[in-house]
Amino acid sequence: MFTIQRTVSVYDEYCEGPFQMKVEITDELFDRIIELHEAAKKLNVLRIVEFDSSPIYYDKDDETEELVESEHRLEIETLNVGDYGFHWRGVIKHTDANWETGSISIEELQEMKKVEAASMEELPLMLGSLESDGAKEMVKERLKEGV
Repeated sequence: MFTIQRTVSVYDEYCEGPFQMKVEITDELFDRIIELHEAAKKLNVLRIVEFDSSPIYYDKDDETEELVESEHRLEIETLNVGDYGFHWRGVIKHTDANWETGSISIEELQEMKKVEAASMEELPLMLGSLESDGAKEMVKERLKEGV
């Protein structure tokens, strides 16, 4: 299991929403995203959408600039998976404001899964072969923490 973070964009000039999301990529969620990705490619569709409230959303504290769990109420949270990658989107409750997370490529997801499974000895060797910034950051964090 590993964590992915992305910025949240709100598409309404009069409404604020969460600043960032974090989601734990469990084996089940990883497998489901890959399954939906393969289905989208096979069916030649732009994306497959299903309800999913896995992410936790955060706001930036005005005084400390630290992330705090968001008090924004969200609804119609969906996981959107296509041949390009995946992201979450939805609506801020009691408004017409749509929100969307940054997209994550399938390649980045797969590289992060490899980094998670790698031993400490393999990590330095992997660093030069990784393409995605997310996977490279994950290697650096694991090396720094020693796990």
